[in-house]
Amino acid sequence: MISPRGAGHHSQIGSGRVTSRPATLCCVNLDVESSGDYIEVYDGKDPISGTKILKIKCLENRSVSFNLTHGVYCDNGIYVGCSATDCEWSVFYHHIEVSPQHLDT
Repeated sequence: MISPRGAGHHSQIGSGRVTSRPATLCCVNLDVESSGDYIEVYDGKDPISGTKILKIKCLENRSVSFNLTHGVYCDNGIYVGCSATDCEWSVFYHHIEVSPQHLDT
């Protein structure tokens, strides 16, 4: 059985890991100062081993919010990579708990 295990929120400037646990990504917010800045969201611990699931690009001095209505399941955690060190972002997610007796073998 897979079930939500509590809401999470993470805000940061620059690249970084959001969570290492399985989670459902619900919403991403981005604030940029320079035109063309973007973030990439990965299912994984980093951009090298992770799978890119979302890229958001924004115009100068703008904010954008991207809501994922049904969420995106990230089995390996969530990592956000930024094109610039001054990109400010927030991620909203739900941790997922997987019961071992319900896993396929």
